[in-house]
Amino acid sequence: MDTEVEKPARRAGRPVLGVALSLIGGVAWLTLVEMGAFIVPKFVEVFEEFGVAGELPTATVVVLAVAHALLVWWPVAAMLWIAVVGGLVTLCVRVRKGWPVAVAAVFAGVSLVGVATAAVLMVVTLFVPLVKVVESVG
Repeated sequence: MDTEVEKPARRAGRPVLGVALSLIGGVAWLTLVEMGAFIVPKFVEVFEEFGVAGELPTATVVVLAVAHALLVWWPVAAMLWIAVVGGLVTLCVRVRKGWPVAVAAVFAGVSLVGVATAAVLMVVTLFVPLVKVVESVG
């Protein structure tokens, strides 16, 4: 059983945990954005160099289109990121309850799983056509 002295001490650590979880989820999304901004354009160059840009699978075209849209609309993506992560951090710091930390934990977990899945799909949809192009050339 918690004594009255232990409860405030335990609650004091909640904002820090919530902020950390919010930032972990936010950094996961930044990793995916970096892949889209720096790695995907290199694949576009390779596909254009080999002249197969019009013959790519639909999944690859979608990945290329999303990466291009992100490069064009990055200010909107940045504002959305700031709103979500900043909102969670603010909730965790200002609301001294357990639910903001739980929301931040769900956000971090969903972000990590979602970003890992998206990264794997991105790699597969880009490398499979690249391997086929290299095999047809070689």
